[in-house]
Amino acid sequence: TATANLTSEQVTDDVWMIRGMGGNVAVLRTGDGALIVDTMTFNWQGAGIRSLAKKLTGQPVTVIVNTHYHLDHVRGNPAFAPGTRVISTDRTLAHLKRTDASYFSGTAVDLLPGETFEDEKTLKVVSKTIQLLYPGNGHTDGDLVAVFVEDNVLVTGDLFFHQLYPNIDLEAGGSISAWPATLDAVLALEFEHVIPGHCAVSNRTGLRGFR
Repeated sequence: TATANLTSEQVTDDVWMIRGMGGNVAVLRTGDGALIVDTMTFNWQGAGIRSLAKKLTGQPVTVIVNTHYHLDHVRGNPAFAPGTRVISTDRTLAHLKRTDASYFSGTAVDLLPGETFEDEKTLKVVSKTIQLLYPGNGHTDGDLVAVFVEDNVLVTGDLFFHQLYPNIDLEAGGSISAWPATLDAVLALEFEHVIPGHCAVSNRTGLRGFR
């Protein structure tokens, strides 16, 4: 099945992390559908994530947040239902259109981010608050982080490679010199648990150590 190569770990009552070939996926049960952050590398993985997220939460995926444009975090998008709300920074959308337009063609174009922001955006879905923030350059010039406020969970995308060395996409404005200040902005947020872009679930201490 599509979910055969995916594993999940529960982080809080309403939050899970899905792992597979590509970047980690965060899943939040909102009370009005599931919100996920990132969709891995392949369309078939997107189908598996869609199925597994519904199994974990009991709700269909209604919102996708893409942390940045790299294919191992976005190429599962087209497997989701037309009309799914897709959110990213405006810079991530620009990079996707520049580098991945041939993949996001035909009906797949509907699963490109249709809602973008420059610096910050807050979503309120029933009892859940999701803070989206562009904290500064690091991995690229468009990476966002997400905070699931009521669950004290931070989702970092590839601004945090847990137990790995940073990867810098210079062509997309990534900057190792800016990265520490970017992480300082992230560490100023309120959170306890951390879902990184790759590897295992971590916490504030782990992120501070990476910084």
